[in-house]
Amino acid sequence: MFTRRPSPPGPRARPGRRWLVTLAAVMPLAIGVPPGVAADTSLEAYRLGIGDRVSVNAFGRADLTGEFAVGADANIRIPLIGAVPAAGRSRQDIEEDVTARLAELLDYTTPVTVDIAVYRPVFVIGDVTRPGEVVFIPGMTAMEAYARAGGTPSLRQLPSQVASGMATAQRDLMVAQSSLTGLLVRRAALDAALGDKAEITLPPELQPMAGSLLVAEALTRETTQLEAERADLATRLKLMERQRDHLGEEIEALEKQIAYLEVQAESFGAELDKIDSLASRGLATSARLLELKRIKADTDGERFEAAAFLSRAKQERVALELEVQELKHELKAEHLEARRIVDTEIAEARALFEGARLQMAALSQVDLAEFAAGRGELELSVSRNEGGEARTFAATGVTPLRPGDIVQVSASDLTPAQAMLPSRHAEMRPATAD
Repeated sequence: MFTRRPSPPGPRARPGRRWLVTLAAVMPLAIGVPPGVAADTSLEAYRLGIGDRVSVNAFGRADLTGEFAVGADANIRIPLIGAVPAAGRSRQDIEEDVTARLAELLDYTTPVTVDIAVYRPVFVIGDVTRPGEVVFIPGMTAMEAYARAGGTPSLRQLPSQVASGMATAQRDLMVAQSSLTGLLVRRAALDAALGDKAEITLPPELQPMAGSLLVAEALTRETTQLEAERADLATRLKLMERQRDHLGEEIEALEKQIAYLEVQAESFGAELDKIDSLASRGLATSARLLELKRIKADTDGERFEAAAFLSRAKQERVALELEVQELKHELKAEHLEARRIVDTEIAEARALFEGARLQMAALSQVDLAEFAAGRGELELSVSRNEGGEARTFAATGVTPLRPGDIVQVSASDLTPAQAMLPSRHAEMRPATAD
């Protein structure tokens, strides 16, 4: 819980309390786990419960691969295997169980991996804007769950000048994060295009947010664009390949035609020499000699024309191959230039994000008592089911949560007598679990 201690003496003591939990800390808008908050290492041996979903991957068996929910009967149901007990067991237990059952069914061992795909939610009740379910993320703290439930007081309870500044800073922070996330996914898509990879690999800083709507939408958008670019390139290359095949067929036909005309020209040449010899002795007419000369000349003309067509067709095929290479080179150059621009935009988005975060942190230090906000201490408690027994303990903002936890939030109002007390600073102190 938040406890109070007297503020240092000063010339003027003003009534009220200070909220020292910064909105920059309670609103998990930044990418990754908040600084200074360690993840709950107990999740490494996490015991599944009803509502969790696991991802099962059996090597070489697509029919056994997929996500399966822990049902009300505490089991997951896998095709061919059937019901597998899951509630109260760890991921490793299920992995070993499924592997053993498959070995019995198939008479050989198939590698099986089991991971937790979706944790069951935590619940936030009490003095929050939106009580109810909150999606659990590994490393989530009580204060993060409180913030995701809307927090208290809301902006409507703040004075107009403070509310306006916080609303603007919050909007700027969300816009900066959205822009930064989109740019990071765009750069990953460009890297996939440059590496000729079929899938986009998220950068490490986005992987903790892989299941968020913001990242999913950006990934879908970039994947669609990448597939469209590849489809367009494939269509253009296929058209060029078809043109190259036509040119190849034309070249082959012209080469055959030239070979045939060369045979004809040799035949007519031999006959012309024979007729010319006979005509010199008066044994053949000059008309026949002239006719043979004309036929040979026509044949030579056709052969030279076919040779010219053949040369032009070969040049067109070489030009087409160069065009294919230029197309690929231009596309790569466009991707490199786009990546250079995206890198610059990412640097700008990071600067805007950090500026908005610092502004949120500064605004969240406002002494609400100075504006008669009238809110007192914030108390947190967590109810948790362990080993079939429920227990409740006091919590602080940095208390790590587990799936299925219930967070109770209590924000008391100041009485008129309390409002007359000297100003005090609320500070967070570790709570001891019962």
